[in-house]
Amino acid sequence: MGFRAAPARGQPPDVAEPPKPAAAQAPGPTAPPKMETPAPTAAEPPFAPNRPEDARTDMLKSAPGVAVWQRGMFPAPALLEWHGNVETDVGFARYTFDTPSENPSSFFDFRGRFVLGPTFRYNFSNDYFFRTTGQLVGWLREQVGVYQINVDDLFVQVGQNSVWDFMVGRFMTWRVYRKGLGYDLYTLEDTGALLLGNIEGANFGPHIYEVDHIFMRRTPGRAAFHVYPTSWSGLELAGEYGKEGTANTAGGRAAANVTYDFLSLSAGAEYRFLKPAQETSSLAADGVTKVECPRCGVTERWGVGGGAVLNYKPLEAGFNAALGKQNVYSQKDGTPDKNGFGQTTSLGGYLEFDLGSQVFGRSLILGGGAHRTETLTEVEEFKRHVQGAAYIAYPLGFNNAMVKLVLSKSDVLWEEPSGDVFILRNSRMMAARVRVSFYF
Repeated sequence: MGFRAAPARGQPPDVAEPPKPAAAQAPGPTAPPKMETPAPTAAEPPFAPNRPEDARTDMLKSAPGVAVWQRGMFPAPALLEWHGNVETDVGFARYTFDTPSENPSSFFDFRGRFVLGPTFRYNFSNDYFFRTTGQLVGWLREQVGVYQINVDDLFVQVGQNSVWDFMVGRFMTWRVYRKGLGYDLYTLEDTGALLLGNIEGANFGPHIYEVDHIFMRRTPGRAAFHVYPTSWSGLELAGEYGKEGTANTAGGRAAANVTYDFLSLSAGAEYRFLKPAQETSSLAADGVTKVECPRCGVTERWGVGGGAVLNYKPLEAGFNAALGKQNVYSQKDGTPDKNGFGQTTSLGGYLEFDLGSQVFGRSLILGGGAHRTETLTEVEEFKRHVQGAAYIAYPLGFNNAMVKLVLSKSDVLWEEPSGDVFILRNSRMMAARVRVSFYF
């Protein structure tokens, strides 16, 4: 959906025709009136009279009430569009534990979000463009004492259509680990089973690693360069820089995609570090002298991964794999913290069948997916999170609107070292939800 903030190109704004001179209205031949070149004024800079009148059809006079030096003729406003989406989930989840000290819990889930923001775009010749947007997000589920409106995308972008572009601001990077229709962000099946406690503690099993240290929107800012060597290939180079909480952070991510005919391949790699904003130091052996400690409190994260999607109507199948690593250094003296040294591996895939297109000519998708995520630290603490989902989705046929039902089950195995033995814990989740979504 879009609204033009200016007349269409080549069509001047509606302006009343100036009255003709009296000489021109009188009957019979008469000498043409003497024309004089008007002196430049603040409202019309010296260059304006020398431009053909039709060359200024895309120009706009400055707003009323501004200072004289701000007056002039400016390019007409960019095209204005409004974009956003609505997502609403109604669901139920039950969390159980094998540990006797942990009580089962049930979760009546009703969540959703509304995103809306203007997008301004100005097109130049040869397919060059300038684009900017700012989106606000409203959350359906109220949290006591927490302001419910925040920012989704906010960026400025320039480039040439389907060739290259550069953007800076707040945005998500390219997804390389594709999970199908059954694993939406911020949902029950996405977070899975709890390790301990209740839903308010948010102590879930390890999340699927999706090459996502620089993927979701975060507090720091980002910049990204996109290039499209061919109509079926693309590359994203993204960087992150800023402050998150009490730490400064920076990093980079590269992602590539090739989509040709029925096969789509994606791959990505990333590196990100966090370092305390307040400089730290440690004591020398004498216990008095302070020594600079460049690694004190530093966390490093990096990883690689990708996947393949086969789309041969009415079937679609996806396969993914990713490996992430983390190093954490002590806040006190910068030595390696073995509890924070470890790696995460994720494997998974999905299969979807469009039954409706084969039976009654409208899409009705049946699908299922499963993902297995394991983490292992240098102290041999091991966690395994297996997440499965089955779903049925009915696209409504407009604006990517959809209604779907998702049933999911997740299991966690946690082996925690304690001296010479391991403490074993098992927990699981059973959940169901219905989503209604609409994008515009």
